[in-house]
Amino acid sequence: MTLVLPFAEAPQNLAWGDTLSYPTTRTMRLYTHRIFNRYPARSINLVPRQLLHAYKQKNGPGRVLDPFLGSGTTAIEGLLAGFQTFGVEIDPFARLVAEVSTTPFTKSELVELRQYFSEIALSWPSTPVDEKLRPKLANIDYWFSEENFEHLLRLKHAIHQVCPSGPALNFFLIVLADVIRPCSRAERQTLKPYISKKFTKTPAPVGATFEKSFENYFTALSEFSEEMAGKAANFTWVGNDAVQFSTEKSVDLAITSPPYLNSIDYTRCIKIESAWLDCADDKVIKQVKNGQVGDESRKGKGVEIPVFIKPYLDELEALDQRRAGIAAHYFDDMRRNLQCVFDALRPGGCYHLIIGNSIMRGLEIPTHELTAKLGQEMGFEWSDYFRYKLKDHRLSIPRQNNTTGGKIEHEHVITLLKPIL
Repeated sequence: MTLVLPFAEAPQNLAWGDTLSYPTTRTMRLYTHRIFNRYPARSINLVPRQLLHAYKQKNGPGRVLDPFLGSGTTAIEGLLAGFQTFGVEIDPFARLVAEVSTTPFTKSELVELRQYFSEIALSWPSTPVDEKLRPKLANIDYWFSEENFEHLLRLKHAIHQVCPSGPALNFFLIVLADVIRPCSRAERQTLKPYISKKFTKTPAPVGATFEKSFENYFTALSEFSEEMAGKAANFTWVGNDAVQFSTEKSVDLAITSPPYLNSIDYTRCIKIESAWLDCADDKVIKQVKNGQVGDESRKGKGVEIPVFIKPYLDELEALDQRRAGIAAHYFDDMRRNLQCVFDALRPGGCYHLIIGNSIMRGLEIPTHELTAKLGQEMGFEWSDYFRYKLKDHRLSIPRQNNTTGGKIEHEHVITLLKPIL
């Protein structure tokens, strides 16, 4: 059965295996979800919203964890619903986006932000270039005209001169991050930074782009702050490694969208923005990349393979030994993540995972089923399952069949229950 959902409604009497149809989010501009919403593979906010709303109807607000937080979709929805929220994320740039997106400002602080903007806008054209603020990334000049590179350095210096350390500075740094791609030679429509040799792009002017990005983000932050006024909910980091973390207090539910089995290289998609914000250099990019679940550098040596996964890996190994090693390590990482979440949940708590299946060398691997079975092995009960049709593709996965553009049709939502003993 296919259920068509209004924007914020939690379905009643949802049956196992139902297919949901959410409204498109492309025309929605909701709170701080719009802050750097180009973050790779950002999940739509309607799924965690539905899950949180369903929990809240029965139990009231609680504690929610996202162990693959990314840029903060679950955390934002959790805060808006009045939940105490907790997150784990390895990428420094994503952590900064999430911090900005989950930090409400008072009315007086918003007035200060507007004043800071006016000072920056007036001062940056005459602010001297500070070479110490130059991004520490090899060949960074390649992506920019000489004029825009200098203007961005002046703007970055002005931001640091005007803004005090803390939430205000973080906010303006993310505004700066939004300016980088349009003001560069890189195509804005592609995930990875790419300069077209066929079509010459005219980079946008720095000053006008900065003003436009500020107004957009300021409006988003103002709406979020107004909605959060009077709520005691807050956001807390509990680690930066999804396969090795712990929480001091137990959580009521966890909601996440883990990386795909054959994931793209997130860190290189945003390497220019990360470098300009001093979140990454070439060394850091490599470290973060190698530490991400699903990355191709993780080969699966010494990994113990469960019997229900082994047939898939054996078949894949006959086609591509390297990819079989990547898949082995992926499922081992997910096993470790499941254990961390199991330990963090209170008895009776649920882990909701939003998972897309994968095709590697033409072999379809039912990632959601295998992940659920991993959870069952360590004591979870697979209590619920539905899927939804993807309308707003933000991520293309490499496929054998290029006619589909690397796009999948559905994502699966599995619910793993920690039993009450």
